[in-house]
Amino acid sequence: EDVQGLPTGVDDAPRGWAIWAEVNHLDEARQAVAMGADGLLVPAATDVDWSEAAAWATIHTAVRVDSGPAHGAGATPVQELALVLFEASLNETTAAVALPAGRSYFGEIAKFRAMRRLWDKLRPAVPLHIHARTSRWDKTVFDPHVNILRATTEAMCAIIGGCNSLVVGPFDEARGDTTPLSRRLAINTQLILREEAHLGDVADPASGCWYIESLTARLVEAAWDQFEKLRAGETVRLSNKRPAKFVGVNLYPDESERLDPAVLTRWPFRGALPFESKRVSEASSGN
Repeated sequence: EDVQGLPTGVDDAPRGWAIWAEVNHLDEARQAVAMGADGLLVPAATDVDWSEAAAWATIHTAVRVDSGPAHGAGATPVQELALVLFEASLNETTAAVALPAGRSYFGEIAKFRAMRRLWDKLRPAVPLHIHARTSRWDKTVFDPHVNILRATTEAMCAIIGGCNSLVVGPFDEARGDTTPLSRRLAINTQLILREEAHLGDVADPASGCWYIESLTARLVEAAWDQFEKLRAGETVRLSNKRPAKFVGVNLYPDESERLDPAVLTRWPFRGALPFESKRVSEASSGN
C-alpha cells in the first residue's frame, strides 16, 4: 500500500477519520484497521464521544496492538517487538500494530522490517497493517524547532521500514498546545516524503543493504526469543538506556531561552524532561 498520512491533530478524534478517509479514498474497513479498537488511543479532546466510534470499530475491524506505552517507558526495540507479539498472540482478531518511530535511524528501520517478519512467523495467514507515529519520547520543549528534524528522520525510518500508515507529530506537541503552523508543517513533512521524495513508491527500499539486513535479522531472533520467554511466564523489565543527549537542551543549548515550568509536565514521558527541569530550576534560582 501507499504510505498515507493522517492529518495531525485529528488522529485522536473520530471526526478525524472521516477527513482522513476522504483524503485517502479509504473504505470503512480500511478506516477501521487504521483506527483500531484496543483502548490504547486516549482522546485528547474531551468533547469527543468515543463510545459510538469504539463500538463501530469493534464490529468492523480487528484489534490493534500499540507499543507506544512500552516505548515511552523506555523499552528497547527488542522488548517493544516482543511485547507486541505477546499481546497480539492473546487475541486472534489482532491484525494491526502501532509502533513509534524513535531516534536510532538504522535501528528503527530494522525494527519496522523485523515487525513484519515476526508477524509472518506468528500469524502468516493474516495480513498485517503497521501504523507508525513519530516518537514523543525524544521531543523537547526547549528549542522545539529541532523537533522538526527529529520527526522528519523518524518518519523516514517508518516509511523505509515498511509502515502502512503514518502520523508525524507537530514540533511543539511536547508543550501541550500545538499551533496551525506546527500542524501544517507536520502534514507537509509527510506529503514531501511521499510526493517529492517518493519514499512510499518502493516496497522495501532497504532490502539488500547488508547492515540493515543484519540488524533486522538480529532483532527478529532476539525479539522472538523474548516473546517465547513471555509466553513461558517471564516478565520484562524496562530499563531506559537510550542516549541522554538532546540538541537544544543539554547539547548546544540556547542559555537565554526561558520557559514556564508548567509546560514541562504536559507530556511527562520524555527523555529530556530531567534535563529541562534542571535548566528551569537553575534559571529560577539565578544560577
